[in-house]
Amino acid sequence: MKRLFIAMALLLACAGLRAQDTSDVLSRCTFSWGAQAGGSIDLSGHNMSTIDFSAVVGMRHTWIKMLGVGVGAHVMVSNACRTYPVFLSFRTDFSSSARRLLFMDTRAGIANNTFPGNVQRTGAYTYMGLGVNLATGRRFASFLTLGYTFTQRGDVVYGDGLHTFLPHLHFASAAIGISF
Repeated sequence: MKRLFIAMALLLACAGLRAQDTSDVLSRCTFSWGAQAGGSIDLSGHNMSTIDFSAVVGMRHTWIKMLGVGVGAHVMVSNACRTYPVFLSFRTDFSSSARRLLFMDTRAGIANNTFPGNVQRTGAYTYMGLGVNLATGRRFASFLTLGYTFTQRGDVVYGDGLHTFLPHLHFASAAIGISF
């Protein structure tokens, strides 16, 4: 996670600086925040489809439409399991001049998985998707995203010392969101 954050910061610095002063680049960065709601269909066949909510805060600068941190809640529809991801979010349409119709949306971080019986396990969380801008203005954008989500679960220990391996989850995800 730390390496990903450092790589993203270096990418931002190298792409944004060119021959400009650092303070000039930072003065043109603007605060950005957003929220999404949607759902994910379990592709791994474990009946773990979810209803998803997430929020992100960060910055926006030229071709970087969002670079920030976010939190989410993925509520399983058919059982009492929950996943709470904390992630680094990166969203871009690779255009420095105008907002484009399509954009790339990525997230990487950790997810706290909770299971019945007060059992928890933390694992990796990643998302890679393609977004479509719906309505846009000078300071906001509404969008629809479609993508792939991976949530790591693994070996959990229940109260009686029983070790159980819970397979990792793979999802097809869709969400509608807004950013400011």
